Amino acid sequence: MESFRRAQSGLVALALIVVLGTIGYVALGFSVLDAVYQTITTITTVGFGEIHPLSTNGRIFTIALILVGVGTALYTFTVLLETLIEGHVATLLGRDAWNATSRSCTTT
Repeated sequence: MESFRRAQSGLVALALIVVLGTIGYVALGFSVLDAVYQTITTITTVGFGEIHPLSTNGRIFTIALILVGVGTALYTFTVLLETLIEGHVATLLGRDAWNATSRSCTTT
């Protein structure tokens, strides 16, 4: 259950960063859609470039968003992957169903 809490915390933190990034870009003069787009492309390191030219404050904000957002996204995806790999999904599906599947795979 610990990994579920960490995954949940990571997803909440990532959503919060997307909201804060969007608010930040709106404050810099972007439309809401452009701000969400710029935030997502920044956090995911897609690197399409800026939709609108950035001022010095905009560049500083983007640098901070990259550092915080990329780190949080990597943490979240790592925890989600860890949860899947370690078999913690079994607690969601029920241990009996998971064990039955495991036994059928090993007896063939």
